[in-house]
Amino acid sequence: MLTRLGDASPRVSNRGFCRVALLAGASLAPILLLALGFSFPIRCLGNCLAQESRRCLLMSLWLPTEIELNHYALRSREEFLQRRAWRLHADGFDDSQLTAEFVKREEREHMSSCQTPGRQMRFLPVMDAFRSMTWPERQRRFHTFEYQGRSHFITAVLEVNLATSEDEYLLEWIDFHSAAGMDHFVIYDAKNLTSTRQMLEPYTARGIVDLWPCRPTASGSCIPTDELVPGNGPQQRDFRMFAVTSIARQKSSFWIAQLDLDEFMFPRRRSSLRDVLWPETQPDGVQMFFVWQLNHGSAGWIAKPPMRQIEAYTRCSQQRDWNGKSIAQADSIQLTGPKRYTGDPHRLVPEDSQGVTAAWR
Repeated sequence: MLTRLGDASPRVSNRGFCRVALLAGASLAPILLLALGFSFPIRCLGNCLAQESRRCLLMSLWLPTEIELNHYALRSREEFLQRRAWRLHADGFDDSQLTAEFVKREEREHMSSCQTPGRQMRFLPVMDAFRSMTWPERQRRFHTFEYQGRSHFITAVLEVNLATSEDEYLLEWIDFHSAAGMDHFVIYDAKNLTSTRQMLEPYTARGIVDLWPCRPTASGSCIPTDELVPGNGPQQRDFRMFAVTSIARQKSSFWIAQLDLDEFMFPRRRSSLRDVLWPETQPDGVQMFFVWQLNHGSAGWIAKPPMRQIEAYTRCSQQRDWNGKSIAQADSIQLTGPKRYTGDPHRLVPEDSQGVTAAWR
């Protein structure tokens, strides 16, 4: 039967083929014209812009992410030396090598090559409004959440004061993430500084911040300040494991983010992280968003600038770092078993788990 159908009426078969070819040509014509029409500006773009400018343009137009992460990895040269001296000395660097390390990092990673896209700047008006807003109003609008027995929607975990006092950056970090949609913060003060405790008193009194007076071990006991160790070693992993799993066990929050003080997480298009995460807050929703970071350099600042970090450091790398941080549903964090959370600084849920995605939904 197949042979007979194939052999029968070759004229009809040819006419049919011609019709198909004509239809295909008609449907492809607009696409070909469009391609030809766009080829000139694309060639012009390639010829007129330097390679670095093209990379910056592509970076700023990088569309897929729904959540972004700005990493202010260097800050000014003065701040870098103050903040990193302790850790670099532990790694065998002497004072004469610190400035060279700063320059090397900025040049090697092209941290000041491009103008930052600046999407984080839209949260500045809210941060400014916090200064005149009463605490009851702020708490009602930005820090009140109760649903299905949980009192928080997003809890961020942070450690401060490990090397030097970080009071001057802390309120900016809290206020920015409050404006971006995080409603609760668990902060671990490694050295239990009186200044930090007093500065955060309005936040702790209202339950916006839970303040721990130390870096804890995996079991929750405090590590003495003279035994603190810099770097991403067992001590830091034990701290993160305790901090994250404590929230997951308590079931007090739907989402958990584990960040550093120089990392700012925010929604790319939406007005709040809640708008991105709420549709996924269900057992079959996305369990973890992994967010690639955009490293920012000194932007030419030698000394600490007289403004917020997000306003001052406006130069960044040519592309996003494949490294980053995650924000995960608390119920997805494994407390036991082979996939239990063991203090990974980047991923709260193993990458091969179901429902894990890069933040490009």
